[in-house]
Amino acid sequence: MKRFSIILSGLLISTALYGVSKSVTFEKVYGSKEDDSAKSVISLPDGFLIVGETNANRDRRTDMYLIKIDKNGKKIWSKAIGGRDDDAGSAAIATKDGFIAIGMTKSFGSDRSSIYAVSLDKKGNAQWQRAYFSSDESYYHGTGIVPTSKGYKIAGWEDKPEFFDAKVNGYVVDIDTEGERNKLRRYGGKDDDKLYDILKTDDGYLMVGESESLREDESFDAYVVKIDKKGKLLWQKGYGWGYDEKANAVTKAKDGYIFVGLTKSNRDKREEAYVVKIDKMGKVVWQNTYGGRYDEEAFDIVADDDGYVIVGVTETDTHGREDVYIFKIDEKGKVLWRKNYGGRDSDIAHSITKTDDGYLVVGETESYGNGRKDVYVLKIDKNGNIK
Repeated sequence: MKRFSIILSGLLISTALYGVSKSVTFEKVYGSKEDDSAKSVISLPDGFLIVGETNANRDRRTDMYLIKIDKNGKKIWSKAIGGRDDDAGSAAIATKDGFIAIGMTKSFGSDRSSIYAVSLDKKGNAQWQRAYFSSDESYYHGTGIVPTSKGYKIAGWEDKPEFFDAKVNGYVVDIDTEGERNKLRRYGGKDDDKLYDILKTDDGYLMVGESESLREDESFDAYVVKIDKKGKLLWQKGYGWGYDEKANAVTKAKDGYIFVGLTKSNRDKREEAYVVKIDKMGKVVWQNTYGGRYDEEAFDIVADDDGYVIVGVTETDTHGREDVYIFKIDEKGKVLWRKNYGGRDSDIAHSITKTDDGYLVVGETESYGNGRKDVYVLKIDKNGNIK
């Protein structure tokens, strides 16, 4: 077992690329002289909380990275949290006293890696931190968190090494408000299955990811799991065609759910953004692919009054240069608008949240900033523009 320690530091440098502090829209980077990345963002009454990872330390290990910004993109505070080994953030949720951020830790818990949860006050000071795992010999990663009646439910996956192979399961932990584990459940089959996002529904929870167990070959399906409020499996289904598919994120639709991810089921097996609408029992209403000549992937989706905005990445040439990819669809999946953002190098969007006058998008950039990779933040209007 590994002992806990906390490293907190106020990071780093914020550089504005477009706009001024009072702009409705802006494009900014935050980070150090090393690698920094944003994986998730949530809206707050006075701004936004960004969650990711940074290796802005002397020994180049990664820490969970948290940045709070106001509605104009001004940094209020930033924190690097972790121990003596690699740690990373992947999602967060607001609480009445602050936030809980989750991800992965190699500093605490299992000898390999554990699901990491950190409770912080509104100023970003750590109140408690926990590591969740079942075996010292396995790997664990937390990817999504939602509230429950008694605390929180964290979804992720467990990778259990076996002789010449590994067993990978969806892994869900219930914790109370102090971070104590109440119960855990595994989901999946005989092969590899992972969970990447979790959504609270009226009658339980819906989780999405990828599954090898639902296929007879070695390909992956986009994976959807519906459970009741106690965690009992109601149904699980795979979605896709002949090759690999996965689901990265899910949101509620007017009469069901929409998930986004990627598919390789095309003639030349290149990656395309994959978007599927299902009803409340998991039946496909429609499914579409989106993209151009090169690879695309969708990482997150947010619902709006007149449709859905999806973010991800698109390759722009044969050399693998990538741009942020943002597009809006209506209830039937028809594209309303598309936008690319980025520079000369690779830029990716990982998460989006709705605002009063548009959307805030976060990810990573190699085109701008002070380091090799920095946190990339775009505040766009309802038509996807930066004015």
